[in-house]
Amino acid sequence: MEVPGMVLKLLITLIVITSSPTLANYYNKYKDPTGNFSTVLFDVDGNNILIGGLNKVYKLNSDLELLVQGSIGPKMDHPDCQAPPPADCAQERTIRNNSNKLLQLYGDKIISCGTVYQGSCEFLYRSNLTSIAQELVPVINTEGKSVSIVSLDAEPKLFIGTSPVSEPDLPAYAIRSPLNFEVHKEQSVTKAQKKATDNAIRDGFVIDFIHAFVSNKINYFVMVYDEKYGETTHKYQTYIAHHCQSDPSYLSYIELPLVCRHNGQSYTLAQSAYLAKRVPSQPNSSELVLVVTFGMSENAASLIPERKSAVCMYSLTDTIEYSFLEAYKACARGNTTFKTIKWAGHNQNTCTNNPHWVSFFLKIFIVKNSQVQ
Repeated sequence: MEVPGMVLKLLITLIVITSSPTLANYYNKYKDPTGNFSTVLFDVDGNNILIGGLNKVYKLNSDLELLVQGSIGPKMDHPDCQAPPPADCAQERTIRNNSNKLLQLYGDKIISCGTVYQGSCEFLYRSNLTSIAQELVPVINTEGKSVSIVSLDAEPKLFIGTSPVSEPDLPAYAIRSPLNFEVHKEQSVTKAQKKATDNAIRDGFVIDFIHAFVSNKINYFVMVYDEKYGETTHKYQTYIAHHCQSDPSYLSYIELPLVCRHNGQSYTLAQSAYLAKRVPSQPNSSELVLVVTFGMSENAASLIPERKSAVCMYSLTDTIEYSFLEAYKACARGNTTFKTIKWAGHNQNTCTNNPHWVSFFLKIFIVKNSQVQ
């Protein structure tokens, strides 16, 4: 779906040399021999670092000193059991390790999602990481990478991106309640979207969600999937998606390729991403940039990157928001290319007379004008 002039081009490229000297001896470090760390989350308010690992979640201070750790496993479980004990299950449960796959802050709690109970999530107290008793609900695919965003409206919503799987029936992108993880009552999925998800599950469609962030109540998701999905050939590509938090019908959902090139070579497999403030080039500068690490695929049909890597940086305002604005304009003029998303069931022009898109136009217009003044 790479359309000339409408891909998100990089602002700065930095090639990462994999054999560069380590600086580990000059900084504090934390090590747990049984940790097998898998996720990391920055708690800006508390100036802490949260790390998810094997059967544990850790809270470290800014000097990487351990403050507290909480237990999330092991658990009595079986891969075919859809609910934890004491619920009935035809299979015999055994002790299984729980590897953390997702951490999300929510008020005075932390949402922790792991590999037991078919990708269920649980609450931990933010202060001491102790578990909060509740009914567990499968939320994520334990085989892929998942991301989440919590909206802080009067009625909060939890936006979850995960690879779709058939058992339990998990959509790739869902709006859930952060209170009990059930699908949010306002979520509205069309027949076309449901059919597309069912087909994706049947065909073994894989999508890795790398990172999620929010700006002006708009969700952005960085992800990698096969852009030739449904065809005989394969080509994995990184995309960035845009979705308004106030849109339960996904009419504002749109994707654009996230392109990273250096010396004529394309780096197509995003490995990590982070939204940060750019080092000020001018006094009082507060420009936000999305920094993404990429790998190069030896085989376009493979998700496994080579040793070659690159780091690309994109301006949130001048690159990301501007590119989506131009895509919206093109869609409103009748170019449906940007709404043709086979795996999500978007294949028609929903740009015109769409209040969510108009709202996005107005937000961008206000931001642009406030910067000029």
